[in-house]
Parts: sequence; structure tokens; C-alpha cells
Amino acid sequence: MNREMIDRLREAKKYELMAMKALFPDSQSEHIEVMKNEIKEMVVEFVFEFFAQKSSEEEKCSDNKKQEKESNVKKVKIG
Repeated sequence: MNREMIDRLREAKKYELMAMKALFPDSQSEHIEVMKNEIKEMVVEFVFEFFAQKSSEEEKCSDNKKQEKESNVKKVKIG
């Protein structure tokens, strides 16, 4: 995606949020902001945990492959 498209998507999302807020009374706007911030934090936490788990699985996989390579090696006596 080019930069202009990303900017347009951000602006569209901003207007979407404004439209959602307009559906609720003004007294609820602060509550909506709190929910929005909590959801952002949950998504960030999920992403970090996902990548941490992914990297640990890759390390386990590479360790298993190293063990397989080492176990398949046999000493051969010549002569």
C-alpha cells in the first residue's frame, strides 16, 4: 500500500469512530474512550505474546533439528 492509501484509511477510521460516538449520549463518550484504550492494550498484549510464543517454538524446532543431525552421525572406522 502506498502512503496516500494508508492516510485515507486512517481518516476513514477516524470518521467511523466519530460516527459511533455520535450514536451515544455525551455522558457515555468518556466510557467509550476507556473501552477503546483497554481494547488497544489487549491487542498489543496479544501481539507481543503471539510473537514471543512463535519465536520460542522456532527455537525449540531448531534445537530438535540440531539433535536429529547429531544423532544421525555415526563413527566409521577405516582400515
